Amino acid sequence: MVKVYVYRRIRERNRWLRSDGTPNFNDRIHKKPSELQPVILRDVPAASEQTPILKVTELMYESGYRIIPILSSKDLVSGVVTGMDIIDYLGGGPRYNIILSRNLNSVYDALDVPVDNVMRNNPVTVSTDMTLPQLLEVMIKYGIGAVPVTDKDGKYVGLVTERSLIKYLTGKVTGVLVKDVMTENVIYVTADMSLGKAMKTMINTGVRRLPVVKDGIVAGMLSCKDITGFIGSHKVFTVLKRKTIDELLDLPVSDVMRTDVLTISPEADIGEAASIMNVKKVGSLLVIQEGELKGIITARDILYGTVAG
Repeated sequence: MVKVYVYRRIRERNRWLRSDGTPNFNDRIHKKPSELQPVILRDVPAASEQTPILKVTELMYESGYRIIPILSSKDLVSGVVTGMDIIDYLGGGPRYNIILSRNLNSVYDALDVPVDNVMRNNPVTVSTDMTLPQLLEVMIKYGIGAVPVTDKDGKYVGLVTERSLIKYLTGKVTGVLVKDVMTENVIYVTADMSLGKAMKTMINTGVRRLPVVKDGIVAGMLSCKDITGFIGSHKVFTVLKRKTIDELLDLPVSDVMRTDVLTISPEADIGEAASIMNVKKVGSLLVIQEGELKGIITARDILYGTVAG
């Protein structure tokens, strides 16, 4: 049975905002250099509006990023597509109506649809001359974990993500503990649950990562990155026999989840959590104490705890 909670990202954002809707940054942020150059990721691939969805998942898998900027012919950012957008499309949310209305029963046909059908139009962007506090205010205010960066002419330069920020901002010791910023009452799924139900859980709750429980014990993790990687690596085509969307949605979570779950103690400093995430290139850690799941801490939790802690 899956626990369902209030849309979590709204609560995460609101707890770091003042009554006037602006973040309350600590002094650590104002001591950093104002330019964004150190945190811009310039190796993030981009796609055009007519790029097939399958190709976008390939770019996500090959690059390791869960967001791909969509550029116009003049290198202007016309949209972005995230792993959650693709999960929404494949059966998790309202975008699934595209598949239903077009009778796209084949996985091949569904993934051949141009990405402009599922991308987010007119996304929030930031400019290279923006200060670090201004950037953080935008990300926290809009609840976004990654934002395209443009130059003075509006052309795409790169991307800033939560992970690139915590790598830049977080020292070995911050004085903020994992238990102070982690999310409790973790939403989880079971190993035998269908992938379709798990994707709906992600979309309905706004959670990109779901611990997977088997026989009452955490057996793995299912993230939107795991799902897009399952597709982008083409593993989906070897696992599915009939190659249909219905077969994809009926797959058990255990076929897609990863079992290498990383954990941390609730008493650890978030600087230690950030170091583990940076080294292992993951966006979350399960918080375990005496073998019991106490919560989950994400890159966003660390970022918010760092800038406001």
